[in-house]
Amino acid sequence: MKWLIVVAFCLFSSAFAFEKNLQFDGHRDIVDRLKEELVNPKLGVSGVSAIINEYADRLLANLDKKITNSSLDPLDIPGYDQKFLGEETKLSKGKLHGLSTLHRYKDCIITYERTEDVLTVQIPIQFNDISFTYDYLIKVILIPYKGGVTGKMTNFRMNYVFSLDLNTYHVALKTSEITHSGFKKFNSLYRITMKFLVFFVACIALAKANYAELISQKYESSTFEIPQDVAEDFLVLARAAEQGLESGTSAVINNYTDRLLLNIGKFIVHSGMDPMELPELNQKLIPVGHFYLTEGWLQDTSTIGRYGDVIVSYSHDKKFSIEMPLLFDDLQLTYNYKVKVGLVSYKGEVLGKIKNLKMKAILDFDFNTYQASLKKFDMTKTGTLTLKFTGNVLVDWLVNAMSSAVSLLLHPIITRIMTNLVKLPLESVVSMVNNLINSILFPATTTLAPVLL
Repeated sequence: MKWLIVVAFCLFSSAFAFEKNLQFDGHRDIVDRLKEELVNPKLGVSGVSAIINEYADRLLANLDKKITNSSLDPLDIPGYDQKFLGEETKLSKGKLHGLSTLHRYKDCIITYERTEDVLTVQIPIQFNDISFTYDYLIKVILIPYKGGVTGKMTNFRMNYVFSLDLNTYHVALKTSEITHSGFKKFNSLYRITMKFLVFFVACIALAKANYAELISQKYESSTFEIPQDVAEDFLVLARAAEQGLESGTSAVINNYTDRLLLNIGKFIVHSGMDPMELPELNQKLIPVGHFYLTEGWLQDTSTIGRYGDVIVSYSHDKKFSIEMPLLFDDLQLTYNYKVKVGLVSYKGEVLGKIKNLKMKAILDFDFNTYQASLKKFDMTKTGTLTLKFTGNVLVDWLVNAMSSAVSLLLHPIITRIMTNLVKLPLESVVSMVNNLINSILFPATTTLAPVLL
């Protein structure tokens, strides 16, 4: 919270130095007493110190009143609104309390220049307790989390050095510095929130890992081959749509899509990705403990299907589109888990199921360029994840903590894996169609070949 220190520092620097040279006509009695002490060698430094301490106390008391009367306690402090790893983090309605509690915590340090009749005074200032409050909003995977943050800084200390001209009764601020930034203490809600933040950062980092590259590496050793007639039929359908969509077109397109998805499912199995190995995870539990997930597998990734009719369209700009509603009805996952809470460990297996994971893919064919493309590919529904823990008998709060942690970690990971698992073969289908077209249009320069992913 360094900005809090800066705010306090700037506030009181400006409060002391609201004029470059401030005249204290109202304190002539103090200055006259100082002169008497300084010119009388019998009185010595102790008398001067006592007078300066008294003067500093009066000055700080008046400054406390000025801060309160100026509505600077509490003080509005800046908000914070940033993207952290792509997710929204916001602090708002910040208030800084306790700024009118400054006082002197030890004797002032005094030096006197007799030749110029100028007294230099170093005043050590302390705030016993500066507290602050904030409202926070954290969005993780589009889910908002709201709450309040309170904190306290104790023994915040500053030094101010003034020069006091005993002839003109003018005082000037020479330097100011922070000598101790205080001890920051946050309430339990804030500490738990910070644990959530650390946990969320791990969730986001894992969810945004480059699974496309991981899946591409698995596909590299395999050749995606669909029957020649599947690529050819795409062109037949496109030409038919150009002539005009008929009543039976929807059934024909549905049949074509089912054949295409069947080939994609076979390729996923052939590439060794059904079942697919899941990453090992090690994460803190909230509020206490650690959990470890190992030997994870995702099954039924090849069971891609269609959950509704394919939408076919032909636009005036001579583009043919197939919008395919895709579905994974039932994905299974397993993990071995280990939980450590203090000195106690629990082991067992996590059994999970994701139902109704839905996607939408749009394949385009442009008759202007005679090229196909994957126009759009979206996850339209992330599905419902349910978990079951086997093994040791777990207490309710630990089961709840485990369920929340595993769900938050695994759900976005699985959806990203499934997105890339389907998207890459569809892009390959597009490449095969374009290769086929090029072989027809440019037979002397094009060799039709399977597509390597």
